[in-house]
Amino acid sequence: MEKKTKTIIKDVFIANDGTEFYNEDDCLCYEEEKKQENLEREIEERLGIKTQANFPAMLNNRYKHEYKLFLIRNEKDLDFFVKTYEYWFTQLENYHQVDKETFVYPDVLCILDFPTGGEEHRLYRMSQLCNQFNAFIDEVSSVVNEKME
Repeated sequence: MEKKTKTIIKDVFIANDGTEFYNEDDCLCYEEEKKQENLEREIEERLGIKTQANFPAMLNNRYKHEYKLFLIRNEKDLDFFVKTYEYWFTQLENYHQVDKETFVYPDVLCILDFPTGGEEHRLYRMSQLCNQFNAFIDEVSSVVNEKME
């Protein structure tokens, strides 16, 4: 019998928080996810609005959903929102909901999220939803009044 001592050298990639990975891509993805989690936590603390409100017309009840509401007071808030959620929405800066030319401060941005999957997350500007809803109600009321005459 022969006894040998072998040394195995492996490259280990260490994330900023000390988590070790054997693959550089896994480490980079992990760090990006942690960075995104921190941005989302920060924006929810600074701009987030907590409510128990529910708006059934915006969702499909077959899937678990949650609303994320953000009070956008100025251009700095809007820039921070876009920076944070460009991870969720491809080319978010091109969405009409965050267009600086038409954005009127203050306003509330709403993300409808489906954390367990099922549907894609959506972005709404609350003032636009209110305007659309009011226009719909006005038209329905007008038609009802005509039919009642």
